[in-house]
Amino acid sequence: FGSRWEGQTRWFGSSSLGLSPVSDPLPAIYQLEFPETTPELGTWRGWGVLKPGDTRVVQLSEETVVNRTPGAATFQFEGVGGRCSLGISEVWAAEVNFFHEGRRSGLVVYYRNGSLDQMMSMAFRSNPISHDGNRTFVNTSEFTVTEPADPIVED
Repeated sequence: FGSRWEGQTRWFGSSSLGLSPVSDPLPAIYQLEFPETTPELGTWRGWGVLKPGDTRVVQLSEETVVNRTPGAATFQFEGVGGRCSLGISEVWAAEVNFFHEGRRSGLVVYYRNGSLDQMMSMAFRSNPISHDGNRTFVNTSEFTVTEPADPIVED
Protein backbone atom coordinates (compact mmCIF):
# COMPACT_ATOMS: atom_id res chain seq x y z
CA PHE A 1 0.00 0.00 0.00
CA GLY A 2 1.28 3.41 -0.84
CA SER A 3 -0.16 6.85 -1.28
CA ARG A 4 1.48 10.05 -2.45
CA TRP A 5 -0.11 13.46 -1.89
CA GLU A 6 1.01 16.57 -3.77
CA GLY A 7 -0.30 20.06 -3.14
CA GLN A 8 0.28 22.99 -0.87
CA THR A 9 0.17 24.13 2.72
CA ARG A 10 -0.12 27.65 4.11
CA TRP A 11 0.35 29.04 7.61
CA PHE A 12 -1.81 31.72 9.22
CA GLY A 13 -1.20 33.52 12.51
CA SER A 14 -3.40 35.52 14.82
CA SER A 15 -3.37 39.28 14.46
CA SER A 16 -5.57 42.21 15.41
CA LEU A 17 -7.57 41.45 12.23
CA GLY A 18 -8.11 37.79 13.10
CA LEU A 19 -6.08 35.29 11.10
CA SER A 20 -3.57 36.62 8.58
CA PRO A 21 -1.24 34.69 6.24
CA VAL A 22 2.28 34.38 7.65
CA SER A 23 3.63 32.34 4.71
CA ASP A 24 3.10 32.11 1.00
CA PRO A 25 1.49 28.87 -0.17
CA LEU A 26 4.18 26.18 0.19
CA PRO A 27 4.48 23.46 -2.47
CA ALA A 28 4.35 20.27 -0.42
CA ILE A 29 4.51 16.52 -0.93
CA TYR A 30 4.06 13.69 1.51
CA GLN A 31 3.69 10.00 1.04
CA LEU A 32 2.72 6.98 3.08
CA GLU A 33 4.61 3.78 2.32
CA PHE A 34 3.62 0.32 3.54
CA PRO A 35 5.69 -2.25 1.59
CA GLU A 36 4.00 -5.40 0.37
CA THR A 37 6.53 -7.49 2.32
CA THR A 38 5.89 -5.78 5.72
CA PRO A 39 2.47 -4.07 5.52
CA GLU A 40 2.28 -3.59 9.32
CA LEU A 41 5.28 -1.22 9.26
CA GLY A 42 5.51 1.87 7.11
CA THR A 43 7.03 5.28 6.60
CA TRP A 44 5.69 8.82 6.27
CA ARG A 45 7.93 11.04 4.11
CA GLY A 46 7.30 14.74 3.72
CA TRP A 47 8.92 17.46 1.62
CA GLY A 48 8.11 21.12 2.28
CA VAL A 49 5.04 20.36 4.38
CA LEU A 50 5.92 22.67 7.28
CA LYS A 51 8.43 25.08 5.72
CA PRO A 52 10.37 25.47 2.43
CA GLY A 53 13.07 22.84 2.02
CA ASP A 54 11.86 20.87 5.04
CA THR A 55 12.30 17.09 4.78
CA ARG A 56 10.87 14.72 7.38
CA VAL A 57 10.73 10.94 7.74
CA VAL A 58 8.57 9.25 10.39
CA GLN A 59 8.39 5.49 10.92
CA LEU A 60 4.79 4.22 11.10
CA SER A 61 3.11 1.34 12.87
CA GLU A 62 -0.26 0.98 14.56
CA GLU A 63 1.37 2.16 17.79
CA THR A 64 2.97 5.26 16.24
CA VAL A 65 -0.12 6.21 14.22
CA VAL A 66 -2.85 5.65 16.80
CA ASN A 67 -0.83 6.56 19.89
CA ARG A 68 1.79 8.86 18.34
CA THR A 69 1.27 11.79 20.67
CA PRO A 70 0.80 11.16 24.40
CA GLY A 71 -2.37 12.91 25.58
CA ALA A 72 -3.94 12.98 22.11
CA ALA A 73 -6.65 10.95 20.40
CA THR A 74 -7.16 10.01 16.77
CA PHE A 75 -10.53 9.62 15.05
CA GLN A 76 -11.70 8.26 11.72
CA PHE A 77 -15.09 8.42 10.03
CA GLU A 78 -16.04 8.02 6.40
CA GLY A 79 -14.42 10.91 4.54
CA VAL A 80 -12.84 12.59 7.59
CA GLY A 81 -10.15 11.83 10.13
CA GLY A 82 -7.75 13.56 12.45
CA ARG A 83 -6.36 13.90 15.92
CA CYS A 84 -6.59 16.33 18.80
CA SER A 85 -5.24 17.04 22.27
CA LEU A 86 -7.29 15.44 25.03
CA GLY A 87 -6.47 17.94 27.73
CA ILE A 88 -6.63 21.69 27.90
CA SER A 89 -3.21 23.11 28.70
CA GLU A 90 -1.18 26.09 27.57
CA VAL A 91 -1.30 24.75 23.98
CA TRP A 92 -4.19 22.77 22.51
CA ALA A 93 -3.88 21.38 18.97
CA ALA A 94 -6.16 19.63 16.49
CA GLU A 95 -5.81 18.32 12.94
CA VAL A 96 -8.81 17.52 10.75
CA ASN A 97 -8.51 15.98 7.28
CA PHE A 98 -11.30 15.70 4.73
CA PHE A 99 -11.04 13.11 1.95
CA HIS A 100 -13.01 12.92 -1.30
CA GLU A 101 -11.88 10.55 -4.03
CA GLY A 102 -8.27 11.51 -4.82
CA ARG A 103 -8.33 14.76 -2.86
CA ARG A 104 -7.49 15.71 0.68
CA SER A 105 -7.89 19.03 2.44
CA GLY A 106 -7.45 19.87 6.05
CA LEU A 107 -6.64 22.23 8.86
CA VAL A 108 -4.21 22.15 11.75
CA VAL A 109 -5.05 24.60 14.53
CA TYR A 110 -3.12 25.63 17.62
CA TYR A 111 -4.75 27.40 20.56
CA ARG A 112 -2.42 29.04 23.06
CA ASN A 113 -3.73 30.27 26.41
CA GLY A 114 -7.34 30.01 25.21
CA SER A 115 -6.93 31.95 21.93
CA LEU A 116 -6.37 30.80 18.37
CA ASP A 117 -2.62 31.20 17.77
CA GLN A 118 -1.79 29.50 14.43
CA MET A 119 -3.50 27.57 11.67
CA MET A 120 -2.19 25.63 8.69
CA SER A 121 -4.41 24.90 5.69
CA MET A 122 -3.68 21.96 3.38
CA ALA A 123 -4.90 20.96 -0.08
CA PHE A 124 -3.55 17.82 -1.79
CA ARG A 125 -4.24 15.47 -4.69
CA SER A 126 -3.22 11.83 -4.65
CA ASN A 127 -0.75 10.38 -7.11
CA PRO A 128 0.63 6.83 -7.52
CA ILE A 129 4.01 6.22 -5.94
CA SER A 130 4.70 2.61 -6.87
CA HIS A 131 4.89 0.95 -10.24
CA ASP A 132 5.97 -2.51 -9.06
CA GLY A 133 3.44 -3.73 -6.50
CA ASN A 134 4.76 -1.57 -3.64
CA ARG A 135 8.21 -3.15 -3.53
CA THR A 136 9.85 0.20 -4.25
CA PHE A 137 8.49 3.72 -3.95
CA VAL A 138 9.14 7.04 -5.62
CA ASN A 139 11.36 8.94 -3.19
CA THR A 140 11.65 12.39 -4.68
CA SER A 141 10.41 15.85 -3.87
CA GLU A 142 9.64 16.51 -7.56
CA PHE A 143 5.99 17.12 -8.38
CA THR A 144 4.48 14.62 -10.79
CA VAL A 145 1.17 16.48 -11.04
CA THR A 146 1.94 19.42 -13.34
CA GLU A 147 0.47 21.99 -10.96
CA PRO A 148 -1.34 21.47 -7.68
CA ALA A 149 -4.88 22.15 -8.83
CA ASP A 150 -7.58 23.84 -6.80
CA PRO A 151 -9.09 20.99 -4.76
CA ILE A 152 -12.59 22.49 -5.03
CA VAL A 153 -12.78 22.73 -8.83
CA GLU A 154 -13.77 19.53 -10.62
CA ASP A 155 -11.39 18.07 -13.23
